[in-house]
Amino acid sequence: MSKPNSPETLSAEEEVLTGYKIPFKSFKVISFTAKDPESADSVAAALTAAGYDTKTRSQFAGWHIGGELFGSGDDDEGTIPGEGVVMLTKS
Repeated sequence: MSKPNSPETLSAEEEVLTGYKIPFKSFKVISFTAKDPESADSVAAALTAAGYDTKTRSQFAGWHIGGELFGSGDDDEGTIPGEGVVMLTKS
């Protein structure tokens, strides 16, 4: 995701949800990079830096969550360890 929250990226994410027939009224996509992908505290700090502190994240109780995080040993082309994305959907 070169532009995580651009209209084009959000439109593509909406198409994925629709294509997989995942029901949703709304959705959020949170992109982040954690310094230490093996540490829950580091991931929490990265989510906070992306604008989703603990209080903000608590507002999504009851939403469905999915995501991906590249770990320290991951070596996929075009990615770096610690890159992650969280997708939240509300049905």
